Amino acid sequence: MFGGMFVINCKKEKVKEKDKTAAVVLSQNIQNMVPDSILTKIVKLGMVINKGNTPPGMVNTYKVSPYTLKCTTMTGDYNIGSIFADYNFRLYDQDNINLTVKLDYVNGNEIGTGLGGFTAGSGDGFSIFVKVRSTCFNSQAEILQIISGTVSSDGIHNFCFANYMLNNYGNSSGLWMNNGEGRVFFDADMDSPVINSLQAMTKRKGKMISGSLK
Repeated sequence: MFGGMFVINCKKEKVKEKDKTAAVVLSQNIQNMVPDSILTKIVKLGMVINKGNTPPGMVNTYKVSPYTLKCTTMTGDYNIGSIFADYNFRLYDQDNINLTVKLDYVNGNEIGTGLGGFTAGSGDGFSIFVKVRSTCFNSQAEILQIISGTVSSDGIHNFCFANYMLNNYGNSSGLWMNNGEGRVFFDADMDSPVINSLQAMTKRKGKMISGSLK
């Protein structure tokens, strides 16, 4: 399904040797969800992975803005540094025994609801790995999302996010990235505050595209 499509268009970041086998030090559930071959490619895009089995409490609703493109595998994609629609997400039902958490999100016209994933981290640093069933204009796709950051009393700092297309179900709508393509994003002001609702909006001029769409 993934083929040979993972070609990096932006400047590659130097990957430390220990990061080339990042999945080895993550839980078995995460390794089963994200093969090391895929995780290594995502790390090469500049995705931060926090490891460990004692993640902090993350239950809350957060707003990522400016949601900014850090790297992409897509030929002819938006320029690095382009700002996309705000990524708002809610984390709930966190279980630090089984290292699980549930995720809802809204990203422009793209939504995912009631989706569960696995956690990693230690101290204030965390990473979440989740396969999401995403919907946009009644078209669906299966996407791997990874979220990393540092939790504080007022939100998340150093937010970093990876999107990797697992299955666009033929992409008859023409909306989605191709299978095996991905992007990495970050919060340009490094501060992703707690918000009251997933629907909190930031008005911006011009077209705002969500992170999984072409």
